[in-house]
Amino acid sequence: MSIVLAAHGTRSKAGQETIAQVVSQVARVSGDDVHVGWVDVLEPTLGDVLADLEAPVVVPWLVGGGYHLSVDVYQVVERSGSGAVVTEPLGESPALISALLDRLAGVDDAGPVVLAWAGSSVTEARRRVARIAARLAAVTGRPIESVALAAGVERAQEVVAALTTERPPVVLSLLLAPGFFHDRAKKLGGVITDPIGAHPAVVDWAAGVGAAQLRSVV
Repeated sequence: MSIVLAAHGTRSKAGQETIAQVVSQVARVSGDDVHVGWVDVLEPTLGDVLADLEAPVVVPWLVGGGYHLSVDVYQVVERSGSGAVVTEPLGESPALISALLDRLAGVDDAGPVVLAWAGSSVTEARRRVARIAARLAAVTGRPIESVALAAGVERAQEVVAALTTERPPVVLSLLLAPGFFHDRAKKLGGVITDPIGAHPAVVDWAAGVGAAQLRSVV
């Protein structure tokens, strides 16, 4: 029985190592075979991985998702004929909120928060990130503004400047691994949190939803 993490690729070696760590940890927790199928940049692609598996569970390791979720995951799974089942994306999980709150708790600052994510032209992806920001604001009681890094550093810096009072806001990284966008987020100034990486909450979530789906089809 297999779980496949459908993850966005990165040319960053640190980013690749982070995803490899996630795969290893999910396998350890779930006790199942765990693979990664890349939806961009790297190989093997999700389609390549599914070609060698029978009825796996695909866990979209994506936050906003957008085009990658609708086309590079759902459509690829449908065309694969593998009998794969797709879970909800990581971006809809309570585990992601827990991981973000944990990252934020590690920053000694009670000011406003900029939630830095990659960005997407897909409406549902932007809505998903808006829901994440709203949940975080409700729990913390702090103003939280999301910023799409794909729009460029200057636009993101405008958002940061608008929220700056006595000190720059905390930049809360809504990124899953080091790489291009996390490097861009570092340029916003102030304190930035680490990417989500192999945070125990998201590892346990992936192992749990994957294993539950696998058990339901046997």
